[in-house]
Amino acid sequence: LINSTDPDDKAALQRLTAIAAQFPTKDGAPRYEKNPPQKWDQKPGIPGEKNRQKRKTKTKQ
Repeated sequence: LINSTDPDDKAALQRLTAIAAQFPTKDGAPRYEKNPPQKWDQKPGIPGEKNRQKRKTKTKQ
């Protein structure tokens, strides 16, 4: 489309360039409403981390 010599392609490129010129230079931060806490929510971390037993390391003899 950019290097085309076809008049239809050139017209399409001009329309596309005009639309792209209207875009902001930098996107805004996304906006969302935070969901309220639910009873099934979990805190970040590894599941079962508190109950896990540490491995005994083997010593070299």
